[in-house]
Amino acid sequence: MFTARVQGHGLVDWSPERVDAYAAQLLSAHQPGGGWIPRRRTSCRDCGQEWPCVWATWAEQWGRGLVRARARRGG
Repeated sequence: MFTARVQGHGLVDWSPERVDAYAAQLLSAHQPGGGWIPRRRTSCRDCGQEWPCVWATWAEQWGRGLVRARARRGG
């Protein structure tokens, strides 16, 4: 277990596997609506925010290790 800041939950004491599963769930749900074309405005089909939404951004950053590195340092 480690402490991580998780989108929608704040600070949590979850296993890395649980956070990985949550991030994967967010990425599958939060997708661009319609036909997404780079440099064109669209919104997330799940939450309606401008794409990329904060949910997908967090999950993508977690997957790339950007958020994960901060979690291991305790920040």
